[in-house]
Amino acid sequence: MEPEPHPVIGARPAGPSLSRPLLVVALGVLLGLLAALAFGIYRYVQPLPVLVPVTSFPSSVEGATAPGSFPWPAQGQAAIAVDGVGLVANHGAALGARPIASTTKIMTALLILEHHPLAPGEDGPTLTLTPADEADYRKAVSLDESSVPVQAGEQITERQLLEGLLLPSANNFARILATWDAGSEASFVAAMNARAKALGMHDTTFADSSGFSDKTVSTAVDMLTLIQVAMRDAAFAQVAGMASATLPVAGEVHNTNMILGKDGVVAGKTGSTDQAGGCLIVAADRPDSTGKTQRVYVVVMGTQESKDSLENVFPATTAILDAIPQWLVSKRVISAGQAAGSYTAPWGGSVDAVSASDLTVTAWAGTPISDKVTLDPIHAPIGETSKVGEITVTAGDRTQRVDLVTAGGLAGPGLAWRLNRN
Repeated sequence: MEPEPHPVIGARPAGPSLSRPLLVVALGVLLGLLAALAFGIYRYVQPLPVLVPVTSFPSSVEGATAPGSFPWPAQGQAAIAVDGVGLVANHGAALGARPIASTTKIMTALLILEHHPLAPGEDGPTLTLTPADEADYRKAVSLDESSVPVQAGEQITERQLLEGLLLPSANNFARILATWDAGSEASFVAAMNARAKALGMHDTTFADSSGFSDKTVSTAVDMLTLIQVAMRDAAFAQVAGMASATLPVAGEVHNTNMILGKDGVVAGKTGSTDQAGGCLIVAADRPDSTGKTQRVYVVVMGTQESKDSLENVFPATTAILDAIPQWLVSKRVISAGQAAGSYTAPWGGSVDAVSASDLTVTAWAGTPISDKVTLDPIHAPIGETSKVGEITVTAGDRTQRVDLVTAGGLAGPGLAWRLNRN
Protein backbone atom coordinates (compact mmCIF):
# COMPACT_ATOMS: atom_id res chain seq x y z
CA MET A 1 0.00 0.00 0.00
CA GLU A 2 1.03 3.46 -0.66
CA PRO A 3 1.68 5.48 2.47
CA GLU A 4 -0.97 8.19 3.44
CA PRO A 5 0.16 11.72 2.71
CA HIS A 6 1.12 13.80 5.70
CA PRO A 7 -1.12 16.84 6.40
CA VAL A 8 0.31 20.10 5.28
CA ILE A 9 1.25 22.24 8.23
CA GLY A 10 -0.86 25.51 8.34
CA ALA A 11 -3.61 24.29 6.09
CA ARG A 12 -7.30 25.03 7.15
CA PRO A 13 -9.59 22.13 7.63
CA ALA A 14 -12.24 21.80 5.06
CA GLY A 15 -15.69 23.27 5.98
CA PRO A 16 -18.55 25.52 4.84
CA SER A 17 -17.74 29.12 3.77
CA LEU A 18 -19.80 32.29 3.00
CA SER A 19 -20.05 33.28 -0.53
CA ARG A 20 -19.06 36.81 -1.51
CA PRO A 21 -22.69 37.92 -2.22
CA LEU A 22 -23.79 36.97 1.28
CA LEU A 23 -20.94 38.93 2.79
CA VAL A 24 -21.96 41.99 0.85
CA VAL A 25 -25.55 41.70 2.05
CA ALA A 26 -24.51 41.29 5.67
CA LEU A 27 -22.22 44.25 5.47
CA GLY A 28 -25.01 46.37 3.93
CA VAL A 29 -27.42 45.45 6.70
CA LEU A 30 -24.85 46.35 9.32
CA LEU A 31 -24.12 49.66 7.69
CA GLY A 32 -27.82 50.39 7.41
CA LEU A 33 -28.31 49.70 11.10
CA LEU A 34 -25.40 51.91 11.96
CA ALA A 35 -26.76 54.68 9.72
CA ALA A 36 -30.23 54.40 11.27
CA LEU A 37 -28.71 54.51 14.74
CA ALA A 38 -26.63 57.53 13.83
CA PHE A 39 -29.64 59.29 12.33
CA GLY A 40 -31.72 58.50 15.42
CA ILE A 41 -29.01 59.86 17.66
CA TYR A 42 -28.78 62.93 15.44
CA ARG A 43 -32.55 63.50 15.65
CA TYR A 44 -32.55 62.95 19.39
CA VAL A 45 -29.79 65.43 20.18
CA GLN A 46 -31.18 68.19 17.97
CA PRO A 47 -32.17 71.29 20.04
CA LEU A 48 -35.79 71.42 21.07
CA PRO A 49 -37.89 74.16 19.48
CA VAL A 50 -38.27 77.45 21.32
CA LEU A 51 -41.76 77.80 22.78
CA VAL A 52 -43.23 81.13 21.74
CA PRO A 53 -45.77 82.67 24.16
CA VAL A 54 -49.27 83.79 23.32
CA THR A 55 -50.48 86.85 25.26
CA SER A 56 -54.03 86.78 26.57
CA PHE A 57 -54.20 90.02 28.61
CA PRO A 58 -55.78 93.27 27.33
CA SER A 59 -53.44 96.14 26.54
CA SER A 60 -55.55 98.77 28.28
CA VAL A 61 -57.45 98.91 31.54
CA GLU A 62 -60.64 100.87 31.96
CA GLY A 63 -60.20 103.46 34.68
CA ALA A 64 -62.84 105.62 36.30
CA THR A 65 -64.09 108.62 34.38
CA ALA A 66 -63.86 112.04 35.98
CA PRO A 67 -67.03 112.73 38.00
CA GLY A 68 -67.66 116.26 36.76
CA SER A 69 -65.39 119.18 37.63
CA PHE A 70 -63.02 119.16 40.58
CA PRO A 71 -63.44 121.91 43.24
CA TRP A 72 -60.10 123.63 42.82
CA PRO A 73 -59.80 127.02 44.55
CA ALA A 74 -60.75 129.96 42.35
CA GLN A 75 -57.41 131.61 43.04
CA GLY A 76 -53.86 130.39 43.68
CA GLN A 77 -52.32 126.94 43.43
CA ALA A 78 -53.18 123.53 44.79
CA ALA A 79 -51.75 120.03 44.48
CA ILE A 80 -52.50 116.56 45.82
CA ALA A 81 -50.21 113.60 46.45
CA VAL A 82 -50.88 110.09 47.72
CA ASP A 83 -48.46 108.23 49.96
CA GLY A 84 -46.66 105.60 47.91
CA VAL A 85 -48.05 106.99 44.66
CA GLY A 86 -46.80 110.57 44.46
CA LEU A 87 -48.35 113.57 42.75
CA VAL A 88 -51.83 112.79 41.41
CA ALA A 89 -53.31 116.22 40.70
CA ASN A 90 -52.00 119.76 40.24
CA HIS A 91 -53.73 123.09 39.70
CA GLY A 92 -52.37 126.56 38.97
CA ALA A 93 -48.81 125.43 38.18
CA ALA A 94 -48.50 128.20 35.58
CA LEU A 95 -48.42 130.75 38.38
CA GLY A 96 -44.89 129.60 39.25
CA ALA A 97 -43.12 130.16 42.56
CA ARG A 98 -45.08 132.28 45.02
CA PRO A 99 -44.56 133.45 48.64
CA ILE A 100 -45.40 130.63 51.06
CA ALA A 101 -45.58 132.47 54.41
CA SER A 102 -45.33 130.29 57.53
CA THR A 103 -45.50 126.98 55.68
CA THR A 104 -41.77 127.71 55.44
CA LYS A 105 -41.55 126.46 59.02
CA ILE A 106 -42.00 122.88 57.80
CA MET A 107 -38.47 123.07 56.40
CA THR A 108 -37.22 124.81 59.56
CA ALA A 109 -38.62 122.03 61.74
CA LEU A 110 -37.35 119.30 59.38
CA LEU A 111 -33.78 120.60 59.47
CA ILE A 112 -33.81 121.00 63.24
CA LEU A 113 -35.00 117.41 63.66
CA GLU A 114 -32.49 116.10 61.15
CA HIS A 115 -29.67 117.88 62.98
CA HIS A 116 -31.06 117.22 66.49
CA PRO A 117 -33.29 114.11 66.27
CA LEU A 118 -36.05 113.54 68.80
CA ALA A 119 -37.97 110.40 69.57
CA PRO A 120 -41.74 110.99 69.84
CA GLY A 121 -42.40 112.50 73.26
CA GLU A 122 -38.71 113.24 73.93
CA ASP A 123 -37.94 116.80 75.03
CA GLY A 124 -34.40 117.14 73.74
CA PRO A 125 -31.87 119.66 75.06
CA THR A 126 -32.91 122.69 77.10
CA LEU A 127 -32.03 126.17 75.87
CA THR A 128 -31.71 129.31 77.98
CA LEU A 129 -33.15 132.30 76.15
CA THR A 130 -31.19 135.53 76.05
CA PRO A 131 -32.00 139.26 76.18
CA ALA A 132 -31.53 139.23 72.40
CA ASP A 133 -34.28 136.62 72.08
CA GLU A 134 -36.60 138.78 74.19
CA ALA A 135 -35.74 141.85 72.12
CA ASP A 136 -36.44 139.93 68.92
CA TYR A 137 -39.89 139.03 70.26
CA ARG A 138 -40.70 142.66 70.98
CA LYS A 139 -39.54 143.66 67.50
CA ALA A 140 -41.68 140.92 65.95
CA VAL A 141 -44.74 142.28 67.77
CA SER A 142 -44.02 145.78 66.47
CA LEU A 143 -43.84 144.43 62.90
CA ASP A 144 -47.11 142.51 63.33
CA GLU A 145 -45.34 139.19 62.92
CA SER A 146 -46.80 135.99 64.28
CA SER A 147 -44.93 135.53 67.57
CA VAL A 148 -45.02 133.92 71.02
CA PRO A 149 -43.90 135.71 74.24
CA VAL A 150 -40.46 134.85 75.66
CA GLN A 151 -38.29 136.20 78.46
CA ALA A 152 -34.55 136.41 78.96
CA GLY A 153 -33.45 133.49 81.15
CA GLU A 154 -36.43 131.34 80.14
CA GLN A 155 -35.65 127.62 80.09
CA ILE A 156 -37.25 125.96 77.08
CA THR A 157 -36.66 122.60 75.42
CA GLU A 158 -36.16 121.78 71.78
CA ARG A 159 -39.56 120.11 71.67
CA GLN A 160 -41.29 123.15 73.19
CA LEU A 161 -39.62 125.38 70.64
CA LEU A 162 -40.93 123.11 67.88
CA GLU A 163 -44.41 123.25 69.41
CA GLY A 164 -44.30 127.05 69.41
CA LEU A 165 -42.95 127.02 65.87
CA LEU A 166 -45.59 124.72 64.38
CA LEU A 167 -48.74 125.34 66.44
CA PRO A 168 -49.14 129.13 66.97
CA SER A 169 -46.54 129.63 64.20
CA ALA A 170 -44.09 131.82 66.10
CA ASN A 171 -41.66 133.61 63.79
CA ASN A 172 -39.41 134.43 66.75
CA PHE A 173 -39.16 130.72 67.58
CA ALA A 174 -37.99 130.05 64.02
CA ARG A 175 -35.11 132.49 64.52
CA ILE A 176 -34.25 131.07 67.96
CA LEU A 177 -34.01 127.55 66.50
CA ALA A 178 -32.06 128.71 63.44
CA THR A 179 -29.47 130.55 65.51
CA TRP A 180 -29.16 127.66 67.98
CA ASP A 181 -28.58 125.19 65.15
CA ALA A 182 -26.34 127.14 62.75
CA GLY A 183 -24.98 130.11 64.74
CA SER A 184 -26.99 132.61 62.71
CA GLU A 185 -30.20 132.73 60.73
CA ALA A 186 -28.24 133.41 57.53
CA SER A 187 -26.24 130.21 57.92
CA PHE A 188 -29.39 128.25 58.68
CA VAL A 189 -31.16 129.66 55.61
CA ALA A 190 -28.23 128.52 53.48
CA ALA A 191 -28.75 125.02 54.88
CA MET A 192 -32.47 125.26 54.11
CA ASN A 193 -31.75 126.04 50.47
CA ALA A 194 -29.21 123.23 50.23
CA ARG A 195 -31.75 120.77 51.64
CA ALA A 196 -34.41 121.98 49.22
CA LYS A 197 -32.06 121.43 46.31
CA ALA A 198 -31.24 117.92 47.56
CA LEU A 199 -34.96 117.14 47.72
CA GLY A 200 -35.48 118.27 44.13
CA MET A 201 -37.43 121.39 45.14
CA HIS A 202 -36.08 123.32 42.17
CA ASP A 203 -38.67 126.12 42.29
CA THR A 204 -38.06 126.91 45.96
CA THR A 205 -35.94 129.69 47.47
CA PHE A 206 -35.73 130.37 51.20
CA ALA A 207 -34.83 133.91 52.29
CA ASP A 208 -35.62 133.45 55.98
CA SER A 209 -36.49 130.75 58.49
CA SER A 210 -40.06 131.89 59.20
CA GLY A 211 -41.60 132.77 55.84
CA PHE A 212 -42.25 136.40 56.81
CA SER A 213 -40.14 137.51 53.84
CA ASP A 214 -41.98 137.64 50.51
CA LYS A 215 -38.72 136.48 48.91
CA THR A 216 -39.25 133.03 50.43
CA VAL A 217 -41.09 131.34 47.56
CA SER A 218 -42.11 127.90 46.36
CA THR A 219 -44.78 126.01 44.45
CA ALA A 220 -47.55 123.68 45.55
CA VAL A 221 -45.74 120.72 43.98
CA ASP A 222 -42.45 121.50 45.74
CA MET A 223 -44.23 121.87 49.07
CA LEU A 224 -45.87 118.48 48.56
CA THR A 225 -42.38 117.02 48.38
CA LEU A 226 -41.43 118.77 51.61
CA ILE A 227 -44.44 117.73 53.69
CA GLN A 228 -44.10 114.08 52.65
CA VAL A 229 -40.46 114.02 53.77
CA ALA A 230 -41.23 115.86 57.01
CA MET A 231 -44.08 113.52 57.92
CA ARG A 232 -41.69 110.56 57.84
CA ASP A 233 -40.12 112.02 60.99
CA ALA A 234 -42.24 110.73 63.87
CA ALA A 235 -41.49 113.73 66.09
CA PHE A 236 -42.52 116.18 63.38
CA ALA A 237 -45.73 114.26 62.69
CA GLN A 238 -46.56 114.20 66.38
CA VAL A 239 -46.00 117.93 66.98
CA ALA A 240 -47.70 118.98 63.73
CA GLY A 241 -50.74 116.95 64.80
CA MET A 242 -51.12 118.53 68.26
CA ALA A 243 -54.13 120.72 68.94
CA SER A 244 -52.42 122.61 71.77
CA ALA A 245 -49.32 122.72 73.97
CA THR A 246 -48.10 124.49 77.10
CA LEU A 247 -44.95 126.66 76.96
CA PRO A 248 -42.96 128.00 79.94
CA VAL A 249 -43.77 131.72 79.56
CA ALA A 250 -46.53 131.87 76.97
CA GLY A 251 -48.62 129.20 78.67
CA GLU A 252 -51.15 127.30 76.55
CA VAL A 253 -50.89 127.83 72.81
CA HIS A 254 -53.17 126.44 70.11
CA ASN A 255 -52.73 125.10 66.61
CA THR A 256 -53.77 127.60 63.95
CA ASN A 257 -54.90 124.71 61.72
CA MET A 258 -58.66 124.96 62.22
CA ILE A 259 -59.45 121.75 60.29
CA LEU A 260 -57.07 119.54 62.30
CA GLY A 261 -59.00 116.41 63.27
CA LYS A 262 -61.66 117.00 60.59
CA ASP A 263 -61.97 115.22 57.22
CA GLY A 264 -59.19 112.89 58.29
CA VAL A 265 -56.62 115.68 58.78
CA VAL A 266 -53.86 114.38 61.06
CA ALA A 267 -51.25 117.14 60.75
CA GLY A 268 -50.45 120.29 58.85
CA LYS A 269 -49.17 123.85 58.77
CA THR A 270 -50.84 127.15 58.02
CA GLY A 271 -49.39 130.34 56.61
CA SER A 272 -50.61 133.79 55.63
CA THR A 273 -49.16 137.16 54.72
CA ASP A 274 -50.38 139.99 52.53
CA GLN A 275 -48.13 138.75 49.70
CA ALA A 276 -48.68 135.00 50.13
CA GLY A 277 -52.39 135.04 50.86
CA GLY A 278 -53.78 131.99 52.58
CA CYS A 279 -51.63 128.85 52.61
CA LEU A 280 -52.37 125.46 54.13
CA ILE A 281 -50.58 122.14 53.91
CA VAL A 282 -52.19 119.05 55.43
CA ALA A 283 -51.70 115.33 55.74
CA ALA A 284 -55.00 113.46 55.89
CA ASP A 285 -56.34 109.92 55.84
CA ARG A 286 -59.05 109.74 53.19
CA PRO A 287 -60.88 106.81 51.58
CA ASP A 288 -60.35 106.06 47.90
CA SER A 289 -63.03 104.88 45.46
CA THR A 290 -63.01 101.41 47.05
CA GLY A 291 -63.29 102.71 50.61
CA LYS A 292 -59.67 101.88 51.44
CA THR A 293 -57.98 104.56 53.57
CA GLN A 294 -55.09 106.32 51.86
CA ARG A 295 -52.68 108.89 53.33
CA VAL A 296 -53.01 111.98 51.15
CA TYR A 297 -51.22 115.32 51.20
CA VAL A 298 -52.89 118.53 50.08
CA VAL A 299 -51.27 121.92 49.47
CA VAL A 300 -53.37 125.03 48.91
CA MET A 301 -51.61 128.38 48.59
CA GLY A 302 -52.45 131.93 47.55
CA THR A 303 -56.23 131.61 47.89
CA GLN A 304 -56.46 135.35 48.55
CA GLU A 305 -53.70 137.93 48.78
CA SER A 306 -54.46 139.15 52.27
CA LYS A 307 -53.05 138.39 55.69
CA ASP A 308 -56.56 137.53 56.87
CA SER A 309 -57.01 134.97 54.08
CA LEU A 310 -56.84 131.87 56.33
CA GLU A 311 -60.61 132.11 56.54
CA ASN A 312 -60.66 131.30 52.81
CA VAL A 313 -58.03 128.57 52.73
CA PHE A 314 -59.83 126.31 55.20
CA PRO A 315 -63.04 125.89 53.16
CA ALA A 316 -60.98 125.59 49.96
CA THR A 317 -58.96 122.74 51.47
CA THR A 318 -62.05 121.10 52.95
CA ALA A 319 -63.71 121.06 49.53
CA ILE A 320 -60.69 119.22 48.11
CA LEU A 321 -60.63 116.70 50.95
CA ASP A 322 -64.37 116.04 50.55
CA ALA A 323 -63.98 115.37 46.81
CA ILE A 324 -61.01 113.01 47.06
CA PRO A 325 -63.00 109.78 47.67
CA GLN A 326 -64.77 110.21 44.31
CA TRP A 327 -61.61 111.14 42.41
CA LEU A 328 -58.99 108.87 43.93
CA VAL A 329 -59.46 105.61 42.06
CA SER A 330 -57.93 102.30 43.12
CA LYS A 331 -58.31 99.48 40.60
CA ARG A 332 -57.08 95.90 40.66
CA VAL A 333 -55.39 95.39 37.30
CA ILE A 334 -54.38 91.77 37.77
CA SER A 335 -54.70 89.29 40.62
CA ALA A 336 -52.19 86.75 41.88
CA GLY A 337 -52.53 83.59 39.80
CA GLN A 338 -54.37 85.33 36.95
CA ALA A 339 -53.15 84.27 33.50
CA ALA A 340 -51.60 86.84 31.19
CA GLY A 341 -50.38 84.41 28.52
CA SER A 342 -49.51 80.79 27.81
CA TYR A 343 -47.05 78.41 26.16
CA THR A 344 -48.05 75.34 24.11
CA ALA A 345 -45.58 72.58 23.27
CA PRO A 346 -45.78 70.83 19.84
CA TRP A 347 -45.40 67.44 21.58
CA GLY A 348 -48.47 68.18 23.67
CA GLY A 349 -48.96 70.01 26.97
CA SER A 350 -49.18 73.69 27.84
CA VAL A 351 -48.59 76.01 30.77
CA ASP A 352 -50.02 79.42 31.69
CA ALA A 353 -47.95 82.46 32.60
CA VAL A 354 -49.65 83.98 35.66
CA SER A 355 -49.16 87.02 37.86
CA ALA A 356 -46.93 86.36 40.88
CA SER A 357 -48.93 88.82 43.01
CA ASP A 358 -51.81 91.28 42.97
CA LEU A 359 -51.23 94.58 41.21
CA THR A 360 -53.49 97.49 42.18
CA VAL A 361 -53.18 100.93 40.63
CA THR A 362 -54.15 104.11 42.45
CA ALA A 363 -54.70 107.08 40.16
CA TRP A 364 -56.72 110.22 39.72
CA ALA A 365 -60.06 109.80 37.95
CA GLY A 366 -59.72 110.26 34.21
CA THR A 367 -56.08 109.14 34.18
CA PRO A 368 -55.53 106.64 31.33
CA ILE A 369 -54.24 103.26 32.50
CA SER A 370 -52.32 101.05 30.09
CA ASP A 371 -50.38 97.83 30.43
CA LYS A 372 -47.74 95.89 28.55
CA VAL A 373 -47.16 92.17 28.86
CA THR A 374 -43.62 90.98 28.22
CA LEU A 375 -43.17 87.20 27.96
CA ASP A 376 -39.88 85.52 27.10
CA PRO A 377 -39.58 82.59 24.69
CA ILE A 378 -38.69 79.50 26.73
CA HIS A 379 -37.13 76.06 26.36
CA ALA A 380 -38.59 72.96 27.95
CA PRO A 381 -38.35 71.49 30.44
CA ILE A 382 -39.27 74.34 32.76
CA GLY A 383 -40.13 74.18 36.44
CA GLU A 384 -43.15 75.45 38.31
CA THR A 385 -43.24 79.19 39.21
CA SER A 386 -40.31 79.96 36.93
CA LYS A 387 -40.16 83.64 36.01
CA VAL A 388 -40.95 84.08 32.32
CA GLY A 389 -41.72 87.80 32.06
CA GLU A 390 -43.53 90.73 33.63
CA ILE A 391 -46.53 92.96 33.23
CA THR A 392 -45.96 96.73 33.31
CA VAL A 393 -48.85 99.03 34.18
CA THR A 394 -48.67 102.78 33.58
CA ALA A 395 -51.08 105.29 35.08
CA GLY A 396 -50.12 108.87 34.30
CA ASP A 397 -46.44 109.28 35.22
CA ARG A 398 -46.29 106.24 37.48
CA THR A 399 -45.23 102.75 36.40
CA GLN A 400 -45.70 99.52 38.37
CA ARG A 401 -44.48 96.03 37.55
CA VAL A 402 -45.23 92.48 38.65
CA ASP A 403 -43.50 89.24 37.65
CA LEU A 404 -45.18 86.64 35.48
CA VAL A 405 -44.37 83.03 36.40
CA THR A 406 -45.35 79.60 35.13
CA ALA A 407 -48.46 78.17 36.76
CA GLY A 408 -46.93 74.68 36.64
CA GLY A 409 -44.08 72.74 35.12
CA LEU A 410 -43.77 71.78 31.46
CA ALA A 411 -41.90 68.55 30.65
CA GLY A 412 -39.78 67.98 27.59
CA PRO A 413 -40.84 65.57 24.80
CA GLY A 414 -40.57 61.79 24.90
CA LEU A 415 -38.35 59.58 22.75
CA ALA A 416 -40.96 58.93 20.07
CA TRP A 417 -41.54 62.63 19.41
CA ARG A 418 -37.83 63.36 19.37
CA LEU A 419 -37.23 60.66 16.75
CA ASN A 420 -40.25 61.48 14.63
CA ARG A 421 -40.27 65.27 14.78
CA ASN A 422 -40.90 67.06 11.56
